[in-house]
Amino acid sequence: MLAGSQPRYPGADPRAAAMMTLLADSGGDEDRQHIVREVVDLVRSRRNLAPNAEFALGAMCFVHRMPRGAGEAVFVIARSAGWIAHAIEEYETAPGMKTPLTRG
Repeated sequence: MLAGSQPRYPGADPRAAAMMTLLADSGGDEDRQHIVREVVDLVRSRRNLAPNAEFALGAMCFVHRMPRGAGEAVFVIARSAGWIAHAIEEYETAPGMKTPLTRG
């Protein structure tokens, strides 16, 4: 069993697993795909760690030669969507969260 690379996941990060599968099927620069596979295999063999979502995003940027800053933009958009989803869940489940905070 691989050690968790993200504290909330006891095993491999399922987000990264999905992204790495998409990356493998995406084409891109084959030499860079090979480098990514080698890095993943090396880290697995030496540290027993699986890629996390941040690694997978970086690998996508590397393999597809995305412009500088593109990875950060994707990360921010994805994180924002996650925060919004979390807020919606909180509003639906947490008592009193629907009332906006006011200053006295």
